[in-house]
Amino acid sequence: MATALAVFKRNAQELRRSNVELEKLAYVAAHDLRSPLRAIQDLCAWISEDDDNALSLESKVYLSMVLSRTNRPSKLLADLLDCARAGQDNPEPQEVALPMTVAQMALTLDPDRSFNIVYIGPEERVWCYHTALTQILSNLISNAIKHHDKLRGRITVAAHRVAGRLCLEAEDEGPAIEPLYQARIFELFQTLRSSDEVEGNGLDLTNVSKLTERYGGMLALVSDPSRGRGACFKADLPDFTDALVSPVCAPDIAAE
Repeated sequence: MATALAVFKRNAQELRRSNVELEKLAYVAAHDLRSPLRAIQDLCAWISEDDDNALSLESKVYLSMVLSRTNRPSKLLADLLDCARAGQDNPEPQEVALPMTVAQMALTLDPDRSFNIVYIGPEERVWCYHTALTQILSNLISNAIKHHDKLRGRITVAAHRVAGRLCLEAEDEGPAIEPLYQARIFELFQTLRSSDEVEGNGLDLTNVSKLTERYGGMLALVSDPSRGRGACFKADLPDFTDALVSPVCAPDIAAE
């Protein structure tokens, strides 16, 4: 038993070391590859904006295609950087106003206001890991927008506190997801539609899964095509509100 325990500890340490090295490699590779892509994008933009260039209509189309194709890997590398950094810090809990946070994300992720993004949950401030919370909500809302099959729709962001956990949900009324594919969508670089149909790389849900796992939570999907449209993604984070806001402080806060 002692020998088996020693082997187990050694394997665990080696696995941790390997994971750290892989994350560092992904970070460095993604960071370094973005520079030549930015250079290509800048050159294409300069060429297209230069009035002295007598480009044919066909050449302009090809130039536009180059810009489009370079935007895709550039976004992928940016998402890879976020994925490599996800959960690597050791944050302190911060006070967060969930209604305001969701409202700001709605403006950022849907500037045209094509979707009605509503919040249901605690109105009072909560204490949680702010960066992880914003990354999870941002990825879930972005995922719902990108994979909706209509130009307009409704996305409901809900939150509730249960036994020291802050439970988050993002529900839409877009296409339901077949049970056959529900496990696949959480895998790295996996999408149900091609990038030509939907500008996505499958990293939104990977980031959410990594963050929830890092903080002892779980990511789940509720969707049943036999009952109708829609999908609801659920994630949770530690909730420090009760521990950091004691009853003794309540009168002082109210007095202010």
